[in-house]
Amino acid sequence: MTEILLDGYSVSHGDTNAYLVVVHPSSSIYKSAVAESFQVKTVGNEYKFTRAVFYLMWFYAKPPTGHLVARLYNKTGTHGVDAKPTGSPLATSDLVDIAVLTASRQPFNFIFSGDQQYHVFKDHIYCIALEVHDGDFGAFDRILVASSSTPDHDGNGSHFKNGAWCPDE
Repeated sequence: MTEILLDGYSVSHGDTNAYLVVVHPSSSIYKSAVAESFQVKTVGNEYKFTRAVFYLMWFYAKPPTGHLVARLYNKTGTHGVDAKPTGSPLATSDLVDIAVLTASRQPFNFIFSGDQQYHVFKDHIYCIALEVHDGDFGAFDRILVASSSTPDHDGNGSHFKNGAWCPDE
């Protein structure tokens, strides 16, 4: 498992977008993070989580500046229904510069380096989140994260809004 696409499995499967906006995390209007629950399916019983790939693009007035980060969490709730991240992150990726985003979807690697290479276990359910770390966005600027309206798996999306993780409607 090295590529994560919210509710999908490849950029060609993506037909819709989740979105991120740089705002204070307690905002009641905008989302500062999106996440997806997933079940580890490997040949062995243990796997070192080292990379996640998200397909990203910017939308509206200008490309944003700043950084995104991916975080691996345990989950709470029911996988496939209302699972969402819980607790402190298990692992955090290196920062990814978003100034190079374009108006077309493109893959961005989020590398988990050194002691952030977390050991995940077969059949365990986790959440991977894409979060705004810092940056400068205009009032209507967005980062769009490729997703799919017809997921090919039993995971589910969630987002960070009003200072808490919420399952997607």
